[in-house]
Amino acid sequence: MPLIEINFDLLPMKIHYFLWNAGTAPIVPFVPTLAKQLGFSTVTVGTIFFTLPFFGLLAKPFFGAISDRFKVQKPLFLAFILLTASTFYCILYIPNVQTESLVKLECGEGRSSFQYCSNQPADSCLRKKILQSSNETTYHCEIICQTNNSQFLDALCNSWHVPQFCAPEPQTPQFVNALIPSGTGLHNVSKKLDPSKVGKYDVHPKTSWTSSQRAGTKVAPSLVRFTAHVPAFHIVEVDTCLHIPFTHVRFLSENKTTSHIPTCTSPIDIPGCSVSCDSNEIMSYLSTLQDDVTDTYQFWLFFAFLSLSWIGMAVVVSLGDTICFELLGTEPQKYGKQRLWGAVGWGMCSLLAGFLVDHFSSSALNKNYTPVFYLMLAILLFDTFVSSKIKNVQTSVSPNIFKDVFKLLTEARVLAFLFWCVGVGLCTAVVWQYLFWYLENLAMAQGCDHSNWIKTLQGILMTVQCLGGELPFFFLSGWFLRKLGHVNSMTLVLLSFSVRFYLYSLLTDPWWAIPIEVLNGLSFGLFWPCMASYANIVASPGTEATVQGLVGAVFEGVGVSLGSLLGGWIFDVWGGRETFVIFALLSFIMAMLHIVFHYLLKMKAQYGLEDDIKDRNQRARYASPTEAIHMLEDVNT
Repeated sequence: MPLIEINFDLLPMKIHYFLWNAGTAPIVPFVPTLAKQLGFSTVTVGTIFFTLPFFGLLAKPFFGAISDRFKVQKPLFLAFILLTASTFYCILYIPNVQTESLVKLECGEGRSSFQYCSNQPADSCLRKKILQSSNETTYHCEIICQTNNSQFLDALCNSWHVPQFCAPEPQTPQFVNALIPSGTGLHNVSKKLDPSKVGKYDVHPKTSWTSSQRAGTKVAPSLVRFTAHVPAFHIVEVDTCLHIPFTHVRFLSENKTTSHIPTCTSPIDIPGCSVSCDSNEIMSYLSTLQDDVTDTYQFWLFFAFLSLSWIGMAVVVSLGDTICFELLGTEPQKYGKQRLWGAVGWGMCSLLAGFLVDHFSSSALNKNYTPVFYLMLAILLFDTFVSSKIKNVQTSVSPNIFKDVFKLLTEARVLAFLFWCVGVGLCTAVVWQYLFWYLENLAMAQGCDHSNWIKTLQGILMTVQCLGGELPFFFLSGWFLRKLGHVNSMTLVLLSFSVRFYLYSLLTDPWWAIPIEVLNGLSFGLFWPCMASYANIVASPGTEATVQGLVGAVFEGVGVSLGSLLGGWIFDVWGGRETFVIFALLSFIMAMLHIVFHYLLKMKAQYGLEDDIKDRNQRARYASPTEAIHMLEDVNT
């Protein structure tokens, strides 16, 4: 007898789990930070991730029902692996959004400057990088300001000595004639003046632009646009603000050799000026992430490709689990031992992905994600080939799929299970979407050099999540669920999220997140087998893919969706630390409600599954779908 017995029917399934998770690991965790780099704010990212799961909500049960009805599990399975790979790859070529760069122009005696203030940790690092620039460097910045300030117009004319911004000479008959009806006290004078008599009237030669516009002789310019010369050694930091002085300016309409000294006799502040400089560091610092980018093509490309990718992943995961349970037959307790290979793939490849991003980015301000996109594409193409070798064992078809599924939704135990999926989805969304964002802010607060290794740290965290957390619990999930039962395991998952979030909120050094990630074994390593096996048990024969799709859709389409939106809003308003405190409290409350709800159901004897009836001296156990139908009868006899 061989020392290692290999089940060749299950081997392609194990390899698929490994390759699928290894292929998506280089992309999925980095999507929020990639979106930030493209120019999207936390509000925008939260909105996107609020919307994405709705596509999974529709796709999972829809394609699950199609696969059950027409027995096309495997073709759909392979097609959606390819869809995921191709649409993820397209994201690589989306350019950055043109971000807003609005500053305050300060004109004073001797010199002028523009100022920008920011409390963001990442921006403090950029300030230091700008201040460390060579003293011999001179930047050129194009500045555009509104000229609705009459003092600024006067300064442009009288102090900067720019002729086109001077008010027109008032000593003309047309000018005085236009002013006479406006209440100037010249009511007894003829409106038709002779040019020789103009000088008799008291019209000051420094007539304001307001009078000039009323006369209709010339309209004041609405914008002023000039190029400023900025010596690097003049740039100074005051508190959280960067003051960028410029020594002389040039206007585009003038000769290139003509320059003006930007000085004002009295201080003038002009807010809301836009600026564009020939320095990547300055522009990265001045750029403000926009909350509303829906009018940009970059947003819609990103949203479209990400939506298709999410649909692909949702269907692949749902159909993959269904195929796996069908291959296991009467041994569904072995599901965790198949799924653990996904944790291995994710853990190994996420570590590699983080290293590749940092290595190819060097000390660049923007991270280079190109290597991980190519890595993803190669792995998922190979996964498609391996998955084509999976044995097709789809046999039974329910004649009334939707009727059978609807009947399940009328049972209290199933509704409680679905509400639990929503709660876990809320918590999972915060980890998936905002943990890395939070850690990047912590790293910046530690010092600017810390950003050089942040992607490597994130890769290590994902490796610990998978190999140190998920892997043991996937392997032992059958034992845990037999000992604790599904319901108690569900409560334990929510409590683990509460502890995990509270520990995140205490962090000051991002490296201390590494031991916390071991809790991912309970948060996800126990959650996923519990959810998948429970869904498989309650499903009627022939509806397995539909029910798996429905459960996955509720988890991701409702739970993850709401968690993404709520988490993004809280993160944007209160910050990362407060976000994790709030969700720690929320997950604890949900765990308590879960206990109370199931206690009340048990008191009313409304349970139908073996692990929900501990008081009947029945030990929780796994069961195949066919056995599950007879469990209630077995318990009552």
